[in-house]
Amino acid sequence: MTRQDISNRPGAIRDTLYALVRRARNGLSTTEVKTGKLWTDGAEIYRKVVDTGALTNGSSTTVAHGITGLDTVISMYGMAQNSGTGDQTSLCRADVNLHANATNIVINAVTTDLSGYTTSFVVIEYTKA
Repeated sequence: MTRQDISNRPGAIRDTLYALVRRARNGLSTTEVKTGKLWTDGAEIYRKVVDTGALTNGSSTTVAHGITGLDTVISMYGMAQNSGTGDQTSLCRADVNLHANATNIVINAVTTDLSGYTTSFVVIEYTKA
């Protein structure tokens, strides 16, 4: 939208601001963002992308998430990419356990060799205490 469009159309400034707010709320970022949603208890829901790096063969990968005051995890999902084949896989699967605690995200792949997956990330949505 151009400056001319904004000045010629009533409500255009409001529409432009709403569009910017929607983009900020729905975007993914490695920094903590407010989603604009509330949890069942009225608490604000936040979202953050955590770079979980290279995965391992038959063991756990633990990465600090950097979230201060983590209270309730609402959702968590992730993807990993194999550097050799280019294959991508979900981290939400039967042979991979993904969980978080107060300081870390832990990817347990005890029965699976994920060592070829050198790039991974987890998206976590949560409330804060």
